[in-house]
Amino acid sequence: MRHNIEFKDISEKEELRKLTEEMVAKVEKKVEALPPETVFLRAVIEESAGDKLWRVSVTLDLPGNVLAARQETRDGSTAIRAAFADIERQIEAYKSSVRGEQYWKRLARRKQLRQKKAGAAGDAKAKMAGGFSQS
Repeated sequence: MRHNIEFKDISEKEELRKLTEEMVAKVEKKVEALPPETVFLRAVIEESAGDKLWRVSVTLDLPGNVLAARQETRDGSTAIRAAFADIERQIEAYKSSVRGEQYWKRLARRKQLRQKKAGAAGDAKAKMAGGFSQS
């Protein structure tokens, strides 16, 4: 995955750069199944001197889609974390739509039935094991 991180009007770059690189690595893990030449992440982090606001804008170009997130807060690291969390949520939704999960029927019910079945099988084994040990 290619990426470009741009800092504007920021004095304390090093800690924010380190945090941003960690967040980029997390995003990179989530999109590693996609062809790396088709994925491009662009992040712009800026501090507004007048109103002491941090603005973080993250754009992720994916095959057939562009994901974007923007956050404004009074703390730089909070804004970076929130913007990247939003992008990660959008990546999961994108992957879900590519897989066609919206066409799968009764996902929650199937999961619930599997859990009940696994629990019932475990109970039956415990009862059988208990019955054999008493004889």
